[in-house]
Order: sequence, then C-alpha cells, then structure tokens
Amino acid sequence: LVFQGFLSGFGRAVCSGGRYDGLTERYGFSSPATGFAFNLYNLLFAAASQTVLAFGCNNLGAQLGVTAVLHTWSQTLLDHYHLHCIVTGGGPALAASRWIGSRSDYLFAVRALSKVFRGKFLAALERAYSKDELSFVGPAATFASPEHFAALLEKLRGIDWVVYCKRPFAGPKQVLEY
Repeated sequence: LVFQGFLSGFGRAVCSGGRYDGLTERYGFSSPATGFAFNLYNLLFAAASQTVLAFGCNNLGAQLGVTAVLHTWSQTLLDHYHLHCIVTGGGPALAASRWIGSRSDYLFAVRALSKVFRGKFLAALERAYSKDELSFVGPAATFASPEHFAALLEKLRGIDWVVYCKRPFAGPKQVLEY
C-alpha cells in the first residue's frame, strides 16, 4: 500500500509513504512497518529522473524510460536512502519516429551523471529551503538557520557523489524480480 498526501491548492503531493508489512520478518521479528516522509523523497526522485531524461535527450536525442524504486535501509538495517533506477537502453527519437538505442556496453558516463545529479538535487534542495518547504527536526534542526544550511550545501557541493550504473547481472527478468 502506497499513499500520497495533498494540500488544497498546492498542486502536487507534499508527502508520501507506504505500508511494508512483512519486511521485518526477514530479520527475525514480526512488526508492521510504515514509512512516511515529506518533500525530500520527491526531490530525490525528481533529480534522478531529470538527470537521466536530460542525458537521454542531450546524448542520444531520445526520450528514455525510467522506473525508480526507493530503498531506505542498508543490508544491515541502517538508514541508507537511495534509488534503484531501471533505465531503457534507448528510446524514441526526439525528432523522428524511430528508436535510438545506446551502445550495448555503455549508456552514459557515470562521472558526468554524478555531477549533474548532484547539481540538480542540491539546486532543488536550495529551492525547497528558500520556499520554506523543508522541516528540520532532531539532529538536523541546526540546518534550519541560513548560515548552517549554506554551509551544508557548500560541503555537499565539494563531495564527489557516486551514481553507480551497471547492466543487470542476470538480465532484465532478474531486475524485475529484485
């Protein structure tokens, strides 16, 4: 079960989440689980999809297809928020009615993807902050001040971000089963 929350007149979801019953049984205990988040997940999905779609348009001249799945935990059950994206190896040409495929061994340069994703995510984060669309609670409360938020952005801009790309090990069927 997945849900989204809307505000009258806002025009898009302001929160989302889901019910993940059975998840904890894999780790030796049974407990219902619910995930719920505001805005930050939307920024993550938007930055990732915009990056991939821009590379498709600019590098292939094609409209790619993207399916993204949010993962929130690492294998050791620590918070580790990241997306797994399934991207088509080509798409319909932007200027004609034909398919443009990528090379069979290569889609896009990961360093370039990483830099563009970082730029898009941080720009969206900065816009959300300037519109007062972010909530800072608990240990993150310090970033509510403009000075600390600016310092955080500066630090994040100086870090090499990693976009990891690979072909599915066992083919497309294995990806969908995962």
